[in-house]
Amino acid sequence: MSKVLLGMSGGVDSSVAAALLMRAGYEVIGATLVMHDIHEKDAAAAKTVADALGITHYTVDMRGDFEKYVLSPFVSEYENGRTPNPCVICNGYIKFPGLIRAADSLGCEYIATGHYAAIGNRDGHPVITAATDKAKDQSYFLYMLGKNILSRLLFPLSGMTKPEIRALAEELKLPSASSPDSQDICFIKDISCADFVAGRSKKPPVLGNFVDTDGKVLGKHKGISAYTVGQRKGLGVSSTSPLYVSHIDAESGNVILCRENELYRTKVYAENCSYFAGKLPKEPFEATVSLRYTKKPGRATVTALPDNRVLIEFTEPQRAPAPGQSAVFFDGDDLLGGGIIESSEI
Repeated sequence: MSKVLLGMSGGVDSSVAAALLMRAGYEVIGATLVMHDIHEKDAAAAKTVADALGITHYTVDMRGDFEKYVLSPFVSEYENGRTPNPCVICNGYIKFPGLIRAADSLGCEYIATGHYAAIGNRDGHPVITAATDKAKDQSYFLYMLGKNILSRLLFPLSGMTKPEIRALAEELKLPSASSPDSQDICFIKDISCADFVAGRSKKPPVLGNFVDTDGKVLGKHKGISAYTVGQRKGLGVSSTSPLYVSHIDAESGNVILCRENELYRTKVYAENCSYFAGKLPKEPFEATVSLRYTKKPGRATVTALPDNRVLIEFTEPQRAPAPGQSAVFFDGDDLLGGGIIESSEI
């Protein structure tokens, strides 16, 4: 019987994943990675589920690594006028490597999570593919995972929809059957992202002006960390037509505002890129590219550049690429790779 270490949050998804793995004949061990004080309640909830299923459960304290690789860079990015995606970084640097290390120490051949994604094969390499439930698909957040992790990774929920998972949890009388869905940023609760950054920052806010694309001053803002490219709400600037954040100049402290039609870009540069087969292809390749989790992918040509960067040239202009967010490459349902948005051009 193969042993698998399952990352458990105490929620319905990882709970049903445990039950499905047990049905499939695996010896399941549960583990909750505590990356922030908020997650201590998750560990307690996961232990309750594990006890109900009759499996062993461990808690692994990852707070030091989480602070170093996720929280501190998260604040720093906002301080520098960028919009980070902490889930991507956490998955690539903390969650999955942490599960692999714990699995090795416990003699587990595989790791598993309750993510909505699947594992396939492409050109002889393991590759992440989209889940059946496209509305819940989380493959966008997983592009940093390398072959060493994908070769040992199981996604038990890949072929199920959320209603089916809820129904199975009810049938099995799991303690988590009615638990709410997790929120976007797990370590921020009951406050805004801007307030979280302000509360943790050791630097005074970078103040400056709202200016239009011609350099005309439109008013003062409350600090660059409170804004993101494409934002309209909360600007507090009166205008005859809606204004949006075009880009943020951390050096001058200015936040440049523009009209809706001026947000669109055809060229995007990304850095720190990952590719499912290891190295990026030397020749340009076609892909559909998502610039945010909620954005519909656009057709593009991706060209490798020096220093693990790429140029993404879209067939149709894309709205408001935000530095710090992830540009993620797909071919159909196959996740090819991705990188961190560095800049963009019209």
